[in-house]
Amino acid sequence: MLRGIRGSMVAAWLGIAGVCAGCGGGSGSGSSNPIPTSVPGNNRLSDLTPAERQQFCTDFANWAMSGPFLTNGCNVDAWLAADLQSVADTAASDADLRATCANVYAQCVANGVTSTCDTTTPIDCTATVAEYDACAAEAIDALDVLPACSAVTRDSVAANLAIVNGLQPGPACTALQAKCPSLTM
Repeated sequence: MLRGIRGSMVAAWLGIAGVCAGCGGGSGSGSSNPIPTSVPGNNRLSDLTPAERQQFCTDFANWAMSGPFLTNGCNVDAWLAADLQSVADTAASDADLRATCANVYAQCVANGVTSTCDTTTPIDCTATVAEYDACAAEAIDALDVLPACSAVTRDSVAANLAIVNGLQPGPACTALQAKCPSLTM
């Protein structure tokens, strides 16, 4: 279906976030960060017209450039950079790690998000636009567990990234997987 490509954020979390983070969709997801779209939420993904799929992608791209997909994803990227620095440069101080984190975050936000659309839908997918939206928003909301770069220390970076790497799919993404079993998660 639709995929958003965000640097290393996709690799930082579960594969489901990689699939769902780039998937926009209908209203009413129950998330604090719904992805607004004019594509009706009750439409099945497999039934969308080519025009609806393109609209779905455009709506996601607009949301991603100004919302938590960008900020939460960039925060993950920044923490990953600080972690890499802490491993590669054992002499780096906590202040050095915080500076790396802050610089990567600022650059990431400034560069924005690149999104691409794969408008094919698995034929066995019975999920609706709203269900896809709920998973996407749930996955991005889950990344909000990382604190700001000002909290980076040599001791905290690995522990905080372990929390992100240990995240499990929430109920919305579990339901999506059940309705779209051939989606690569």
